[in-house]
Formats: sequence, structure tokens, C-alpha cells
Amino acid sequence: MLDQPTNGLDPAGIRWMRGLLRDFADRGGTVLLSSHLLHEVEQIAGGLVMIGHGRSSRRAA
Repeated sequence: MLDQPTNGLDPAGIRWMRGLLRDFADRGGTVLLSSHLLHEVEQIAGGLVMIGHGRSSRRAA
């Protein structure tokens, strides 16, 4: 479970973190990522669950 894992990283670090998370997921792992930066989530996620006002909705990315 990660909370804004690219926050504060330089561009090379952001690319590295994205690759690490994608590789982990491609090998069958599950990544739980929390962020208010939806553009960043879009760069990483293959699917997502958004929670607002105590309710969740699932979307394919």
C-alpha cells in the first residue's frame, strides 16, 4: 500500500517508481495506491476504485 509514491521524486525517480510498480503488477502482484493526483494514477494503474462520500465505484483504466 503506497500513499503518493512519486511525491518529491525527480523525473528519473518517477519513471523508476512507475516501472517498479508496473513490473510488480505484471508479475501478479497487487498495488494499492492512494493519491489525489489522478493524472499520476492514470500513468500507473490498470484498474482503479474511487472512494468518495463513503461510497466506492470501480473503473477499468
